[in-house]
Amino acid sequence: MRYCGIMIETGQELSVSRGGIDMSRKDYGERLKNALDELDITENELAEAVGCCTKTISRYILGDKPNEQKKKKIAEYLDQKRVFGKYHHIPSEAFGKKVGKLLNEEFKGVMTETKLAENVGLKGGNSQISKIIYGSKKINTELQFRILDEFLNLCYKTGGVSFFSDTANIQRQYYRTAKSLYKTLYGDTEPFDTFEKYDKNNKESEYNIIKTLVNYFARLPSDAQDLILSAPLAFFDSISILYLDYDDHYVSAEEFIEVFHDLPGVAPSGSLLDTSPREAFQHELEMLIAEKKVLGYFDFKDNWQLFDIVTQYRAMIKSARERRIADPSGAYKGFGERIDGFEPISNYSMDDLISDKVINRREQIKEFENTVTELNFGHWSDEDSVYIIDTVRRDIEYRLLMSSWDWYMWMLYASYVFCFQEDDAVLELLKKHLHEAGSL
Repeated sequence: MRYCGIMIETGQELSVSRGGIDMSRKDYGERLKNALDELDITENELAEAVGCCTKTISRYILGDKPNEQKKKKIAEYLDQKRVFGKYHHIPSEAFGKKVGKLLNEEFKGVMTETKLAENVGLKGGNSQISKIIYGSKKINTELQFRILDEFLNLCYKTGGVSFFSDTANIQRQYYRTAKSLYKTLYGDTEPFDTFEKYDKNNKESEYNIIKTLVNYFARLPSDAQDLILSAPLAFFDSISILYLDYDDHYVSAEEFIEVFHDLPGVAPSGSLLDTSPREAFQHELEMLIAEKKVLGYFDFKDNWQLFDIVTQYRAMIKSARERRIADPSGAYKGFGERIDGFEPISNYSMDDLISDKVINRREQIKEFENTVTELNFGHWSDEDSVYIIDTVRRDIEYRLLMSSWDWYMWMLYASYVFCFQEDDAVLELLKKHLHEAGSL
């Protein structure tokens, strides 16, 4: 007779049909003990599940034979505990080898035993993971799932390109691993199959987008080309950084900064405070970021992407100051003040990026083409390619003319979105200040 994937043979024999728990060759008590050990189930847990006392289970293990009804209940419970969602328990020896290979080969230097134990809530740290790897520690099915799922999530987090869906965020060297882990954990590879079909159909459109953007870049002033190549993430963050494009929405610097500009840049007339609404919003946004520990995230211990992008934002803050781009409110202490004895330029434009500097245009264009080729615009699958090109081009030109204060505020906003994949708290704070300033 078969109950929930476990074979109950008439009379004595009992075996698990899948998953490697052999309960068909040895006497019942020893087989039951091995099954409980393999699934990390206590005698007390089993007793509660099948409606008897712990001593009864102990007697079964020592050699007493349960009746057929009790034997059936035990078999059903064991079968239930070896499945978590669509994941099926892997025998401990095989599971340990799998985890060892993931840690010591595929994710060597990316994940440690200590970090893995911490992430899955396993007390004892790296010593417990070592025991799992070498088969001396048996764990339950749910914990097996959580450990493998941690590696699957790591595949997504180590991706450097954001498009279409989480599936596409996986760097190519982790793609096969992720697909295999997904099948083990969830029973199919449907998201990967969908992506692969989509990816194939989308390459021609993507090629045309890249080609058009390269031609656009070639027509930009030489200083503008240098700026973009010096900090490409600062210009392409919304399509190159994982998590920065959320809900399939391109996060535009212009959208955020122009609303920020709606706040008055000077203190209200007759106000007892010397702080403008714009400064007040900045200070509260900084407090929000500190409260949410985004600044702690800037330690970059586990996230090289955020390190790279913040470094390039700061380079653009410095560049905007050196180019003396004035803030819309005029000179601003800390960002737009007099630089080397010169006033900020209030009418800074693309013309100011034209210089007599001699550049190797062929090399510049080749470098830009390599940069945008690493991006992927497929997450706008429902958008016309002309719309995609216009959106990116408009955003590039807007960022080329952003002041140091604008870049600083964008760095705060984008970093928050990067860490939390939403901007609700920031927008609520901005609305509050717009309302108080009478700009809403």
